Amino acid sequence: MSVSGTDSSNYTLWQAPIGLSFIGCLEQYQVCASETCSQPSALYQLAKSPNYGLPNLTQSRKAVADVVWKTLWAGQIRHALQIIGGQLLVANEKVMGSLYKRSSKIPDNQWVTETWNLANISLAILQRRPGDYASPAPLLQQNPSRIVRPDTKEAVDLCAQMRIRTARYTSFRIVGLAMLAAAAAFAAALNRVLPRLCSGRSKVEKRKGIVTDWSRYNFYHLVMAVSEARGIGPWTRRDKDVPVMVDGGREFRL
Repeated sequence: MSVSGTDSSNYTLWQAPIGLSFIGCLEQYQVCASETCSQPSALYQLAKSPNYGLPNLTQSRKAVADVVWKTLWAGQIRHALQIIGGQLLVANEKVMGSLYKRSSKIPDNQWVTETWNLANISLAILQRRPGDYASPAPLLQQNPSRIVRPDTKEAVDLCAQMRIRTARYTSFRIVGLAMLAAAAAFAAALNRVLPRLCSGRSKVEKRKGIVTDWSRYNFYHLVMAVSEARGIGPWTRRDKDVPVMVDGGREFRL
């Protein structure tokens, strides 16, 4: 919360009623497996409990719990405060200028925004750390002495099973790739066959059209049509090239 006032330049100033304010945070952790959860406790107290407080925890699940514990350790808010310091506060976004700093009014619920920001930073670390277990960051690879190697078979197997989303690689399924290749081959074959089928059908239709035009407009067929109109006939072989009278030796005048 802040109160307003004015300075000699008639600027509105916002001043906190107290010099400093603090946010207290109590962190508790618990591990769950097979619908059974340990009692909420402090992080190091959880690690000191046999099998993280779960009596029926298998070795494979314990390897997962070890990675989770290390991730929770890195995601503690105190580490973010030590590394980022005052830049961790969202209120810095309201500061105007770099030398003579001024700020707009801070909302009365600014502490809620700051708390959400701290929680989101912890979540970002939680998302990052498991990947560093299987594939250490380049900064860690430059100093191999800081890399903790898996010391059990279950931990090594877990490291081999982990997958990280990255833009450098693309995952795919063999069945899906085979179906895509088959569809592409079918489309390519259809692309080669369809033009021939359509072309052959087009030629047949064109041939029929030529025959039809020949039958209707050829000179000999016109003579046949005029002759039939005057009672001269009969004619045969009308579908052939040249119509012929049934009486082969007959002469006539139109």
